[in-house]
Amino acid sequence: FMYIAIFGSFLTIYWLVRLLQHVFKMPGRTLFYFITLAMSLAGVAALIMYAIIAITLYSHPTLEARIEFIRAQLPLLLSGSANQDFTMFVAWSLLLAAGVVALVVGTALAAYKRGVPVRDIVILLLLVLAFCLILIVVEELTFISARLRTADPAVPEAGDSIVTSGQVNNTPIIAA
Repeated sequence: FMYIAIFGSFLTIYWLVRLLQHVFKMPGRTLFYFITLAMSLAGVAALIMYAIIAITLYSHPTLEARIEFIRAQLPLLLSGSANQDFTMFVAWSLLLAAGVVALVVGTALAAYKRGVPVRDIVILLLLVLAFCLILIVVEELTFISARLRTADPAVPEAGDSIVTSGQVNNTPIIAA
């Protein structure tokens, strides 16, 4: 299912860029590359961020608990009294952000010998940030922790009873 969605999104973006190219008489290749490169980098960064969230905020299984924990720890960060889990979350998040910036700037320095297009780098980084935040928010909203899932006990006397397990979230199906 995911491969079909990825292929469909690239075809949709290609079609929209070609439509914009036809209507506004502008070059579409650069816009297409900007969007697809930003989506690819954001996908990789979001996967790494999922791992960071899962490891550093493991003791807070729900989205509400994670947000409350981050809100409580954020003012304590500057005073130096923040929790170790939160400092690890911030450190790894900043390391990921620095890696993405270094990747984009390093590639631009290698590709452009005469001058680095700062405007293009800023636009690309903002697109990466936007796509990455969208992917992380969708993942967090649709995520149901395995620690929260509970199976209803099966009653042997009930005969043909149906055993259901936990919650079901249809957001990814509806979004597709």
